[in-house]
Amino acid sequence: MKIFTRSIIKIKKRRLGTGHPDYAVMLRNLASLYMEKGVQEKVEPLLLQAVQIYRTKFNEQSPVYAKALSDLGNYYLSGGNIEKSKPLLNKALSIQKVSLRSEEHTSELQSHSFISYAVFCLKKKK
Repeated sequence: MKIFTRSIIKIKKRRLGTGHPDYAVMLRNLASLYMEKGVQEKVEPLLLQAVQIYRTKFNEQSPVYAKALSDLGNYYLSGGNIEKSKPLLNKALSIQKVSLRSEEHTSELQSHSFISYAVFCLKKKK
């Protein structure tokens, strides 16, 4: 798996560059794979890099940026780090509320419900 993932990363970097949104998608997918495999130490840097790419390429009110914040917040939440999780999930939720006023897409509605559930879980843990 290591050789395969390194090869994919090198190809994506070469073809797209490290600031391309498709590269960020690959980073998020790789982070998800590492989470499933229990390789937690590699997850955070990948998610942080994806968040930075989306912030740079889009804006801080973009649903794509909100989803990346949600992914990072949920990662922290799954590790029990509520202090890091809460502001990210709250920001993602507020972005989704604004974007849903103008764009009613199924994926955004699904993302909104996941973020709402995570924020609900955070409130219960208090």
